[in-house]
Amino acid sequence: MNLDRAKKQLILGCIFNGIGISGSSVQLLYSPYLFVKFISLLIVIICSLVIGAFIREWFVIKEKTRTNAS
Repeated sequence: MNLDRAKKQLILGCIFNGIGISGSSVQLLYSPYLFVKFISLLIVIICSLVIGAFIREWFVIKEKTRTNAS
C-alpha cells in the first residue's frame, strides 16, 4: 500500500474516531440512565484505544518513510 494513502487513511480514521468520542462523551454526561452511561463509557474507552493505535501506526509509517528516504 502507498504510504501517502496510508497516512491519509490514518488521519481520516483519527478524525472520525474523535467525532465518535465527542458524541459518546456528551451522551455519557447527559444520560439519565445508568446502563446508557456504562455503554457510552465503554465506547469512549474503546475509541480512545483505537485512536492510540492509529497514532502509533502513524509514527511507524513516519519512521519507515524516513529510513526509505535515507
